[in-house]
Amino acid sequence: MDRLIYALQVTLIGFSVVMAILFLLYLVFELFNRIFHRPAKAEGPGPSAPSRDAKPAVLSSSAGLSPRIVAAITAAVAGYMQAEGLSPGKITVTLPPRPTGTGSSWVAMGRKRLLEGSLELERLRLRRNRYREKI
Repeated sequence: MDRLIYALQVTLIGFSVVMAILFLLYLVFELFNRIFHRPAKAEGPGPSAPSRDAKPAVLSSSAGLSPRIVAAITAAVAGYMQAEGLSPGKITVTLPPRPTGTGSSWVAMGRKRLLEGSLELERLRLRRNRYREKI
């Protein structure tokens, strides 16, 4: 019983020391942030026009997202950027066409897994039949 109590004391002291050091590191980083942080300067009266060859910053599939949800998320991001003093510039949302025929990629992946599973079962049946023929 004494070993258990000793082990719990060592664990508690070690955990406390680690948490205290992590908190001190957090305070040091916050101090550096307050001392050395310089807010971004405003560049001019209006946002700069993006080049025609500019690629989208984020590419993502919009599987299952309605255009209203995408528009709401885009508006929220633009509002946040304006509140932070950043200029979002011109935002264009382009939805890729949905795949036709097979449905979503989840359905296609499920079908693929089912086919792989049936192939594995067929291999096991063949092995079992070969084993029975040898006997």
